[in-house]
Amino acid sequence: MLTTKQIKKLPVITVSGKKLGRVNEVLVDPESQSIMQYQVTPHRLLSLDLPLLIHRSQVVSVTSERLLVEDHVVKIKNAVHVVSPLVPSAVSPVAATGLSPNALL
Repeated sequence: MLTTKQIKKLPVITVSGKKLGRVNEVLVDPESQSIMQYQVTPHRLLSLDLPLLIHRSQVVSVTSERLLVEDHVVKIKNAVHVVSPLVPSAVSPVAATGLSPNALL
């Protein structure tokens, strides 16, 4: 088990090996007491000024060394979200932009 303090500094890496950044915040659903999203400060090589929001359904694994996520990344007007095409709550903002949920950065 990891504490939120330990999670908050984990590097975030995609399955294909791309370094996305580091977790800087976790968003918790108070009803279920579960982590719903991870806010990530982007890696400087990504040239992004906005944080990444990663839904828990995109997380492949969490270890004391890294947060491993799927590769589906979609840029949305004022944020970049890692979304799952199978999760309606994660896909709906994409639909509003007219972008394909399968579009990659």
